[in-house]
Amino acid sequence: MEITGFFSTALVALILRGSKERGRPREPFGIFYDWEAMTDYASACRQEMTQWVIAEKKHIDGHHVFTKSRLVALGVSTAGLMLSVMGAKLVSYTSAERVRESARRPRRKPAPAAQAVSGTGSAEAGYDGSNAHAGRG
Repeated sequence: MEITGFFSTALVALILRGSKERGRPREPFGIFYDWEAMTDYASACRQEMTQWVIAEKKHIDGHHVFTKSRLVALGVSTAGLMLSVMGAKLVSYTSAERVRESARRPRRKPAPAAQAVSGTGSAEAGYDGSNAHAGRG
């Protein structure tokens, strides 16, 4: 998902509506956000996207955000810390190559229906944290 300029609440509403209309996937998948050209966002966007990430954490293997904005990277890193405690994965990158590396890594397999999955999801995804950046650029 590519966003340029200001990330508005109207755009969040379109994203979340589209997600709801598509339904849930059979297997978890990762989402890669190209926010390199995003300059700022409404605080309500952060809140709504965070709630959505929490609600969909069983269906989405991880959220990977590419940005060159220090403000956006700081917001993503802060949200990522809070979300990791809740079992969701949100990572910020300041290099397009690092995002591509992450996209090539194997994803976790879905847990059997009768088995619960706990933890942050990072180990299950084969992600070691070596390519995460928090506002460095």
